[in-house]
Amino acid sequence: MKRFSGARFKPITWIFVLVISGLILSSATAKADVIYSNTGTLNGVLTPNEGYTPSYSIVATFVYQSGDQGILVDELGQFAVNTGWHDSQLEVAANGYVYSSVWPYGTDISLGMAQAGSNTATFTYNAASGILTGQLNSGPVVSTSLGRLDPITNGYDQIWAFGVPDSTNIGSFVIGNNNPGGYTDTITSASISSTPEPSSLLLLSTGLVGCFGAIRRKFAR
Repeated sequence: MKRFSGARFKPITWIFVLVISGLILSSATAKADVIYSNTGTLNGVLTPNEGYTPSYSIVATFVYQSGDQGILVDELGQFAVNTGWHDSQLEVAANGYVYSSVWPYGTDISLGMAQAGSNTATFTYNAASGILTGQLNSGPVVSTSLGRLDPITNGYDQIWAFGVPDSTNIGSFVIGNNNPGGYTDTITSASISSTPEPSSLLLLSTGLVGCFGAIRRKFAR
């Protein structure tokens, strides 16, 4: 009788495993959840407090003219700029190149030179791997490995600002010497998306597998 019972539940077991695997893979490859999106002239705009966001992507569209420079995206730990927790994460240098980084600085990535008119800059930080990836328009995708300290785990809020002055620049000599925190580009749209952490997906799958095991044992009796 036990042998028949085992054979009876074996197909169900495989179906369950396949379904859970599909859910995990689809969650891992699904688009990140948009936590903020806005259009218009966004210079000086601050997001709400977005809470703990270890992995995230930011897409910013801005209008560039020769000689423009300044911060596109700034990370804040409070609703005040250039004080407390503040660091530039995406900015245009005096030479027209777009740079990205996360705090604490040490390494930045150059996304390339902005073109006259509208530009779209994208950067993604993966907390699990410590990889920062960025792209300007349809240019090459560039990346670097570096660790990020986030405001939330250091007792601050999680806020982003667009086109605000900040004396804490990315750290490149070009940016640090030529960009005092002023801003002349016009940001026309921005969106911020959070990326699910692998640990959360693992916790979900573990819980589901445990529930199934308990149900299977109950019916096997």
